[in-house]
Amino acid sequence: MKCKKCGRENQEEAGFCGGCGALLEKKEEFKIQKRKKPGKSRWVVVALSIIAILMIGIAGSILLQKKKEKDFKDLVASADRYLKKMEYQKAADSYRKILEIDPKRKSAYQGMIQAYYYQGQEDGIESVIAEAEKIISDTETFDEIRYWGKVKERLETYLKFITDLTEKIPQDGFRVEMQRLQTYGLSFLKNIDFNQDGVDELILAYTDTKSEDYEKVAEYKVEVWGWEKGQMKKVYEGEPFQFNGDGRAVKIAYLEDGTSQLVTGENTTNSITVYYGYTGEKFEEQKTVEVNIGTLSRKINGKEATDQDWEEYSAQYNVSNVEQYLLQGYGEAKWYGNYTINRTEQELEYQLCAVEENYKQAIEQKAEHKEKEEQLQDGNYIAITDNVHMYLNVYTEENNKMLEIKCSEMTDDSYMEIEDFTCKYDKESGVYKEVTEDPIHVLSIAREGDTVSVLIKNENTGHQISAELQRETQYDSVEAHEQYRKVFIPDSAKSQGMQGEEDELEDLGMSQGSEEDIDLPEETENNLFDLSKDAIAEMVAEHYTSLLPEGDGGYYTIYQHEMIETEQGYDFSLRYCISEEKAKEIISRGGSVQANALAGVASVNLETGEVTMENGNPWNLSDMN
Repeated sequence: MKCKKCGRENQEEAGFCGGCGALLEKKEEFKIQKRKKPGKSRWVVVALSIIAILMIGIAGSILLQKKKEKDFKDLVASADRYLKKMEYQKAADSYRKILEIDPKRKSAYQGMIQAYYYQGQEDGIESVIAEAEKIISDTETFDEIRYWGKVKERLETYLKFITDLTEKIPQDGFRVEMQRLQTYGLSFLKNIDFNQDGVDELILAYTDTKSEDYEKVAEYKVEVWGWEKGQMKKVYEGEPFQFNGDGRAVKIAYLEDGTSQLVTGENTTNSITVYYGYTGEKFEEQKTVEVNIGTLSRKINGKEATDQDWEEYSAQYNVSNVEQYLLQGYGEAKWYGNYTINRTEQELEYQLCAVEENYKQAIEQKAEHKEKEEQLQDGNYIAITDNVHMYLNVYTEENNKMLEIKCSEMTDDSYMEIEDFTCKYDKESGVYKEVTEDPIHVLSIAREGDTVSVLIKNENTGHQISAELQRETQYDSVEAHEQYRKVFIPDSAKSQGMQGEEDELEDLGMSQGSEEDIDLPEETENNLFDLSKDAIAEMVAEHYTSLLPEGDGGYYTIYQHEMIETEQGYDFSLRYCISEEKAKEIISRGGSVQANALAGVASVNLETGEVTMENGNPWNLSDMN
């Protein structure tokens, strides 16, 4: 490289001139360079920009989601608020919006069901249940709702059926001519769970023969109606059991396994008895028994019966377990006519009441249900009807809610005493359970204000007793068992000589003839008009019962449908009810027992208080005070 200052040639890589020491200036060469690709630093900038945009979007989305969640919570709160304020249609609409957002929200289905229930929209309830079952896998709640809904539907259908039936075939009553009974119209109705599957069937008997044709032998039809696939279905149609020429009766055999069978056929010299019951889901012939008295032959299902075969048959179909309800004849069987029809209707109504409460509870939150049950007010609840007497004492013991129950029921021609039992509220299950090592009673309670509907079922026998009890505040200040003797035990039951009854009454300072046993109004002018028809009938029955020989054990009763109003007052058909002990004694001698035998008609004059009956001495109601 040449020095510009002294002209000396230097090496190419030299920085200073070797002659003069001057700084050597290098000549720049112009070169075209290729474009380089962006480096990592630039990608970092781009990535950060994208992240920033995404974060802004996410932040916006979170804010939007939070707003949606808040709006959803507000929607849920408003739906619940509408329900509590009893604005049921608004509640249903709000719950529907909730389900559009969250189709699996169980509480929304429950809320809609409640809203429809209180509006009486049964179709809406079924629609919601069907919708929920398709979407929600956990169907426990809806299984319960569906179960009670089906029971409710069945009972309502049965009651409508009875109403329609009594309009189509009226209860035309009966006539007694020369001790011969003849019923007309709808003569018999009873609900029986033939196969013990928890679903009652209806059995009925009727005739088209008119009451004016009493000399004509009536042709009766017996029908059994069951429940299949949500509808009533006739499972049997035939004739009643025939005996003694023109005698007719509905016969029902109650077997040891809890099932029941309808008995048909005829009792003649060559008697044939046919038993009908359920085989699976089919109501059909179960056994045919033929007895020829002339040839002394016995056949079961068409085959000659050995002594062992006959012993087994006799044990299975014990005569004492066969009920006979007389339709026509001479009093060789039991007849209750209108009583059985009214009783059946009443039982179904009580059952429906209890079921409706269970149905409602099934669609409510369990916590709410428990709270309601647990808050059952302490005190006394009493029901006294012609058929059922029930007493309920609610009290608190060691912070536990307790129920003491006492009840008796008119079954056929005698009172059946039910053992007292006590229940304790179980907080875990939210129900009352019997306090005993071996509980046999199941208790179902439906409460509305001061009214408590109670359904009691005996698990051993399958028997059920229902009653609607009213709150009795006047007895809150005394011991339940003392007042029980005053208001619970019916006079007719006292007169039957129940074991230990008189002794217990004496221990409490009362007697059968004391004023405490009869709740009569204070004596005023013409006070008989202040007494109810039932109260006067009870006084009449008690008077004639008191005239029975000592140790008779029977009693007189007056059925409500046999109380006739007259211009002077009332005519009561007085019926004698034989004691169970005497009935068994007669049967053991080979005799036949006439239940509820008509003793005569007692006429009551409300003006004078005089009571008269043919072939009897007149007496006055004032004598009962």
